[in-house]
Amino acid sequence: MGVDVAYVEQVAQADQTETLTDFARKGYSVVFAHGGQFDAAVEQVASQFPNTFFVAVNGSIKGDNIAALRIDHLQGSYLCGIIGASLTKSNKLAYIAGQEFEATQQELRGFELGAKSVKPNIQITSTFTGDWNDVAKGKEATLALISTGADVIYQWLDNASAAVLQTASDKGVYAFGNTQDQLDVAPKAVLTSAVKRLDIAIAYLAELAKQKQLKGQIYTIGLERPDILFLGKFGAAVPETVKQKALQAKQEIVDKKITFENCKDAGKDTRCVKT
Repeated sequence: MGVDVAYVEQVAQADQTETLTDFARKGYSVVFAHGGQFDAAVEQVASQFPNTFFVAVNGSIKGDNIAALRIDHLQGSYLCGIIGASLTKSNKLAYIAGQEFEATQQELRGFELGAKSVKPNIQITSTFTGDWNDVAKGKEATLALISTGADVIYQWLDNASAAVLQTASDKGVYAFGNTQDQLDVAPKAVLTSAVKRLDIAIAYLAELAKQKQLKGQIYTIGLERPDILFLGKFGAAVPETVKQKALQAKQEIVDKKITFENCKDAGKDTRCVKT
């Protein structure tokens, strides 16, 4: 794209504001902060640097010089919910993520809606480990959920994700990959993966910025962009009929025959299925 790029990884919560400030001071015109946990720091720093555009990846904020870039996690997890509910024997599914914020809540909601479209009385339990990368915590959370009877686990973790998938495999339960195609991590356990090509989505927004077309809004990208959000390879345990059921639902979402609208459920603001 002919632009200067710099990055830092694994920024601790306490260092977020300083890191964002440092990039802005150095004159970078667009700063991408990866993860909803950055929202508060972005809002704090953006007001001090009106000539820098901040993009909160997986965030839920917007402003004069703030945009959010979101994958519609709910759409991908809805498809996984259909698959999970079709393969569970215990009628108990589980969701594990590093932290609870809007993106993980949306993904959990999609998993629940997809599963309940197949089995309305299915149980979904969720747990948040408090750390995206702690392998021991990921494994411990997986074993705890399996001990309650969950036999299909949907995880969204970073470095800890492989531990969840391998633990599921060791215990003879199923799991879903996330963000990358993770079938090869645990081929016996992984049913499929919700693949999210955030790199392509970020490049799309960077191109908008380069053309001075980036706006202070929330950009949400779903299954209508099959290069950015899609299901990965299917595991051998997924019957062809279940695979086709998930792919048909995907097409219905793209064609807007299945939509997700804002609603209240048990007193909470969330999204519900409209068909």
